[in-house]
Amino acid sequence: FLQGNTPFVASSFIGGRQVIREAFIRKGVPLESVDILIASLSESSLRQYDSGLKKWWNFCKKEKIDPFSGPTNNILSFLTEEFKKKAS
Repeated sequence: FLQGNTPFVASSFIGGRQVIREAFIRKGVPLESVDILIASLSESSLRQYDSGLKKWWNFCKKEKIDPFSGPTNNILSFLTEEFKKKAS
């Protein structure tokens, strides 16, 4: 699994909980605090986040970019792609 500032390795989606956890760690949040923050999220919230995070993860895998530090242009491309899918 990804840890810290390790470059993105194309892998299967690790799950919304792990993506959120890794994002907090990369922001420098202390591990003890990360555990509390993750525990504060309800299962229904995590399920909701999971769908969008999985789409983002797969987009990053396809484009070979780090899902935790993607450039703004990549984020906009992802959002545009998702918008077009829903519009068609």
